[in-house]
Amino acid sequence: MKVAWFSTGASSFVATYLVKDSVDKIVYIHIGDQHPDSMRYLKDCEKVFGMKIEILHSQYETVERVVRQFKYINGVGGATCTKVLKKRVRKEWERQFKGQDITYVWGYDLQEKHRATRLSDNMSNFKHEFPLIDNGLTKR
Repeated sequence: MKVAWFSTGASSFVATYLVKDSVDKIVYIHIGDQHPDSMRYLKDCEKVFGMKIEILHSQYETVERVVRQFKYINGVGGATCTKVLKKRVRKEWERQFKGQDITYVWGYDLQEKHRATRLSDNMSNFKHEFPLIDNGLTKR
């Protein structure tokens, strides 16, 4: 199964658009603090992709709620809000597909090769595609 992780940003839009004909799912993790126009944009993108985008969210909903609950913002171990609002939600979603081969599509660009390498190393039990890097694209 090939899954594009969509963020409502330009990079994830282009990455998803480049693979839209070969992707099985497009998944978005909604955070209550996102720009208010993100959901309208997501619906517009569904029309362009010709596919419904699956929307996930954390029980904590917002960065403020995570900070209040965990009393921690950022440090050597990373940002708690990213772990709780994004990574934890993705890992919970993954459990329903345990044992399946999954390829993830990410919107890292040519200037983010180091992030792509780190992600591939940290998530070595999945395959990964980076269409922007593969096509020599930067955000510009």
